[in-house]
Amino acid sequence: MLFQQVIISSHPFGVVSNKKKQSFSPQCKIVINAAIINIFNAIWLARNNVSKLSTYSIRDFITLQSFNVISHPPIPTILKEVIWQPPLAHWVKCNTDGASTASSSACGGIFRNNKAEFLCGFAENIGLSSALIVELYGAMNAIEIAASKNWRNLWLETDSILVVMAFKSPQLVPWFLSNRWNNCILSTLSMNFIVSLTILLYGMRFPRLLEIMLRQIDLGNPTLGLYIAS
Repeated sequence: MLFQQVIISSHPFGVVSNKKKQSFSPQCKIVINAAIINIFNAIWLARNNVSKLSTYSIRDFITLQSFNVISHPPIPTILKEVIWQPPLAHWVKCNTDGASTASSSACGGIFRNNKAEFLCGFAENIGLSSALIVELYGAMNAIEIAASKNWRNLWLETDSILVVMAFKSPQLVPWFLSNRWNNCILSTLSMNFIVSLTILLYGMRFPRLLEIMLRQIDLGNPTLGLYIAS
């Protein structure tokens, strides 16, 4: 091969072997040249494996970008653009969502810091209920978990405009949730609290991890599942 010939002829061992033919036996020269070619081949293969690295870690992505390594993640079957705005330093952001069907309903949420690192997550099967109820459950669970962890800077993001309005108009909350909702409102008074609507693009409303958690919960077991960052 042309590549192998260039490597062999340009390598110092090749020059030495040409000038001092008696220093190395023919078999030794073949072994040395083969070792050099194998080293370059191993480096090239390692470089290709790194460039094809697919990872969900932002830290790994930043590291690869700092070395100008172009990553080539696998092409998904459905491409959806997601816009997630990180919170300020020392703040915790929670994205919540709910889903309701004719047979069951569930809600879930994900807590992340300003570096987009996963802090905590939850998913709960509520049973047969409306979309508003499951969205309210998601917001209340987020506030209660943040209060239990003593997080004093909380940004709650939901895709339900009624939930956002309920923070200023508690009469929108059904009567059987009013006590719990009022307790959550009192908890937000002791912290720096922001509530906003999720940015919607191409139907993608929340991080992929939340969707996975909602699918994995036991629909026949109406309990709250809590996921803690390891």
